[in-house]
Amino acid sequence: MREIELIINEYAGNARTKKLIPGLIAKLAEEFTFASTSYTKKPGDARKAVEAVVQKDENTDEDLLIVVVGGDGTLHDVVNGLQELGRSDIPVGYIPNGTGNDFARAHGIPLKPFKAVEALKTANPHEARIGKAVTEEFGTLYFLNNFGIGVDGRIVLDTNRSKAKSMLNKAHIGQLSYATNILHSLTKQKSFEIKVKIDKELTVPNAYLCVFTNHPFLGGGLRLFPDSTQDWHKLSFVLVRKEKWRKLIGVLAAIVSGKSVHKLLAHIQSDRYEFTTESAQPVQLDGEEFSSPVHAVLSQVDQMVLLPLSQHAK
Repeated sequence: MREIELIINEYAGNARTKKLIPGLIAKLAEEFTFASTSYTKKPGDARKAVEAVVQKDENTDEDLLIVVVGGDGTLHDVVNGLQELGRSDIPVGYIPNGTGNDFARAHGIPLKPFKAVEALKTANPHEARIGKAVTEEFGTLYFLNNFGIGVDGRIVLDTNRSKAKSMLNKAHIGQLSYATNILHSLTKQKSFEIKVKIDKELTVPNAYLCVFTNHPFLGGGLRLFPDSTQDWHKLSFVLVRKEKWRKLIGVLAAIVSGKSVHKLLAHIQSDRYEFTTESAQPVQLDGEEFSSPVHAVLSQVDQMVLLPLSQHAK
């Protein structure tokens, strides 16, 4: 039996699946032995657990495997801890029980926790591409899903402060919490100026939605671009400029419908971006809140992840 380091966040998704944790542990025990089990209660706890695991690895010849039971936020903390310690080679398995679960959705990991355990039994290590943002303001940050500025950051901010998020999680439809705040946030968001450099610098005076993303999904399953345009070895940049409401509603309809094709929905892919905004805007990175101004260089790095066999071709 393979040995794993287990990190559990019982409170992911407002603890909507807390009662499932004992059963998930029992199911995992059919295939794995537990070298350690760590429970997180607040942001940063998962990173401390990772530090302990890496420190232990220095004194053992065993190959480490980490399994995370939690939401994208818990997985974000684990991966940031590994990247900061220079141990992106340690594979991470993921059993999603959060609100959005976009990383699992993008990588073919079952969204139902018990099915994710079953998939984990036959999963093998695979190099997944994740985002890296080197910023003047916040240091170096890694993101599994998205780095969003403007209306996306505002929706995340409004969602995290919404009473409806807890109610929707309890009803097991927490993925709708982002969507329920879209219209409110759209009306509040103003245009702002950004500068983006790939080969040459582009100034956009009326930016509205700016998202750097590793995959098409945002906010619990909303699709920013079709799978057919996804390049897993490039970081995507999705841009919408501020327009009249009747035009913006068309863009929103394209995203919500899942088609995600619209002449005002720009999708660019590159290995590296230089991004700047001096405007005071809400910023989100994997659902974690920040604020601008932002001066960042964005790219991708590898992280070993345990993925279902069907995903290994990506």
